[in-house]
Amino acid sequence: MKTFLAAFGIAELNSMQKAAVSAVSEHNEVMLIAPTGSGKTLAFFTSISSAS
Repeated sequence: MKTFLAAFGIAELNSMQKAAVSAVSEHNEVMLIAPTGSGKTLAFFTSISSAS
């Protein structure tokens, strides 16, 4: 996953993104509510791409 993130210039996920990746990887239903620009889309995309 670090290589994937590095390709986009991201060194580390924020706490919300880490929680989302963990929940999605455990096959839980997840709804993220956070401010615009907080990285919700990246959290889901990272979760999905790391699962495959």
